[in-house]
Amino acid sequence: MKYETPLIRCAFQKREKRFFLHATGPDDTPLTAHCPNTGSLRGVLDKPVSYVWLSFHGEDSPRTLKYTHELTEKPDGTLIGSHTGRANKLAAEALQNGLIPTYSGWHIRPEVKFTDGTRFDLLLTGPQGQTCWAEVKNVTYRSGPHAAFPDAVTERGTKHLHHLTAIVRGGHPALQIFMVQRTDVTSFTPAEAIDPTYANALRAFAAAGGHIVALGCTYPRDASGTPTHIHIDKQLEIML
Repeated sequence: MKYETPLIRCAFQKREKRFFLHATGPDDTPLTAHCPNTGSLRGVLDKPVSYVWLSFHGEDSPRTLKYTHELTEKPDGTLIGSHTGRANKLAAEALQNGLIPTYSGWHIRPEVKFTDGTRFDLLLTGPQGQTCWAEVKNVTYRSGPHAAFPDAVTERGTKHLHHLTAIVRGGHPALQIFMVQRTDVTSFTPAEAIDPTYANALRAFAAAGGHIVALGCTYPRDASGTPTHIHIDKQLEIML
């Protein structure tokens, strides 16, 4: 997935009320960017932070905030993508490119209503008309050597897992995709210490026969060192 416009490297100042990220631009101009990730961003915007990378929508954009937080760069060069709005598109791209072989070639519909109170990120339809409901979670947190989810208690995420588990027990496939947008991990685990209820629900889903996939990303750079796109390069080992 290519970024629509070249990213801008900025010095991070602070995050405010979850939605606002304050930074200093290349010419020392103060900037305020939209932070599309409303989670805690634990381990992402905690110092030390080398840079944040922002996308710019143009001065003529109707947006109130002309910049969006895309990436955080840590001192060791680790890049972490916190734009949750990109996770579903990345998951769909992975499916279309055959990176989840079980569902290669299946038709993809985004944001499909399941019940009056529940909507899943993707509905996959197979060549014989079989269906698979899929939920996508963006992962930015690291616990020890593992990528981990969630970074804060998520009742909504647990509810989704309960629905997916019921689907599997009813004889139909269901898929939980973790889109891991940080470059310093090779495995995934539920964040037991943060939300043990979610961790137990994920294990119950797996025990029922649910399909769990964690996909890892890299961020190739151009000659100037600017990340140009998000590349899904591997499946991570699942540690339940």
